[in-house]
Formats: sequence, structure tokens, C-alpha cells
Amino acid sequence: MIYLFYGDFSLVNFEAEDKIEELQKANPGQFEIRKVDLEKEKINTFLSQPTISFFGNLEINVVYHGENLSRELITNLIQNYKESDERHLIILAGELKPPHPLLKPEFLKNCKEARKIVFNENWLRKKIQAEFRKHGKEVSNKLLEVLINLYGSNLNLIKQEAKKIALYFARHNKISSQELKLLLSESTENLTLKLFKALSQKDKKQVLKLLAKMFTYPSEAPIFISQVLSRLRLWLKVRVFTVEGVTDYKTIAKKLNLNPYYIRHLINESNNFSCQELEKALLEGLKLDYLLKTGKIEQSAAPIILLEKIFQLWENSGKAD
Repeated sequence: MIYLFYGDFSLVNFEAEDKIEELQKANPGQFEIRKVDLEKEKINTFLSQPTISFFGNLEINVVYHGENLSRELITNLIQNYKESDERHLIILAGELKPPHPLLKPEFLKNCKEARKIVFNENWLRKKIQAEFRKHGKEVSNKLLEVLINLYGSNLNLIKQEAKKIALYFARHNKISSQELKLLLSESTENLTLKLFKALSQKDKKQVLKLLAKMFTYPSEAPIFISQVLSRLRLWLKVRVFTVEGVTDYKTIAKKLNLNPYYIRHLINESNNFSCQELEKALLEGLKLDYLLKTGKIEQSAAPIILLEKIFQLWENSGKAD
């Protein structure tokens, strides 16, 4: 059987994981999973040759970056997988546009399932609900809001928390949002995203409030500094595009090779700055990063010093664009 998931490549892997789990449940016993990434290696012969296994008959092959498959290979794969109940091929691809051979009717008609994956809130809600149902739990809309506010679109983290919550509330089919808040703590990743949003709004009070929640150990400071520098660079790159009149988020995403959904957020955030403000903040950040790496500043003090300097710069400058 052949399955095709394409679209937002940062999300298609979640669909593959769910499909593998579904196939395993439908075929209990031993199985073999093999993977190939077409951005890092050439396609292996295992895709066209059946596996000889002493453990069981189920074979699952996963191809990453399937957009790199040639027409000849696709024809070969159809012949080897289309009518097999034991051999399953899951093809994961990024954005596909006609006339790509994976979108040709002669390929799609041989797929057991072919689906374009696009991030939106409904998709995220369905994935969270499905994860809890695996553990026999139902979640309310309020609880979904709590999870999304805490963990954003980090499905890996949500999967871990779903398992933990299911074990903790083993005797309850339904979980209230109040019970959930008592059990969960906000992830550092999501706190960082909230901090960047507040930083983009130049909300110093909120930035410092969030910063106070983030660090357990001083050794975490260099990671945070790197994240701030990375965000400033991205804001500057996106702002240069918008100042020059390129405002379509899909066009910018393609040029920067980033998730279009992510770029939409970056555009909104970077619009609050001038290019000059971002350049100055980035330069200040690079100076502090050098002092941190050469031991001339304490790790625990670095984040607050950096943010104070950035806000001081912005307070002393107006928009130049």
C-alpha cells in the first residue's frame, strides 16, 4: 500500500507517525521499519526489493523528501507496493505543484491515501484530540485552549504531556482545565515565544516578567542569547523584504526556505521595527555574545543585560524607514 503526505514538511512527519501506529495496531506482532531521506542519500534498493524477515511479514518503508523522486522511480514503486497488504510505503514530501509526478493521476489512483497537510488551528486541535483519545481521554475546548496556550504547536511536547495526563487521571474520562493547570507547567520553548512576541511589541514589563520564569540554571543563558540573536536576524531579513515592497509571506518563505506559517508571524512582529533599530539591536547582541563567550560577563546576568541594552537603544531611536 502507498500513502502520500505532502505540504508543510514540518508537519507531515506527524502524519507518518500516526500512520505507522495505525498499521502496527492493524497488524499485531513483529514488523520492520526502514527509512530513507532523499536529501541526504540516494534511494536504496530496499524500496523495490521485499524484505526477508524471520520476525514477521509487515514491512513499512518511509521516504522523506519524496519531492526528489524521479518519474522512473515512482513507476517502479507503484509496481512494487500498490497491491501489497504486507508492504507499506509512506512518502513524505514538501510543497508539490503540478506537473510533479507525485500529483499525476496515474500515481494518485494507486495511493491508499494521499493528503496535503497545511497548518491551521483546526488541524492542531484535531491532532491534540486524537492524541488524548489514544489514551482513552476526551478533552474539552477549554482544555484545548490551555494546552495551545502552554505549548503552542509543539506536538512532540503535547504527546508527552498527553501520556502523563492520561496516567495521572487514570480514573477520569474527562479532565477539566483547572485540573490540567495544576498538573502542567509552561514549557521554556513557549515562554520564549511569548517573550519574543512581547519584545516585538516593545513591552519591556512583560518581557522581564517572562524572563524571570525562564531560567533554572545559569548555563541556559547562552542558549537564550543565541535564540534572541537568531530572532533579531530573522526579523531584520523579513523587514528588509517588506520595506522593499515584498509583502507576500509565501514569497518570503520560499526565499528564506522557512515555514510560511512561521513567516506570517515574523512579518507581523518585524513590522513594529525599522531596519536601523534591528541592526543596532543585533550588533549589541553580538557584542554581548562575544563578552559572554570570552568569560567577561557572568552567564546569569547576560540575558537581562542584553534586553536592557536593546530596550535602551529602541527608546533612544525612532523609526527610520
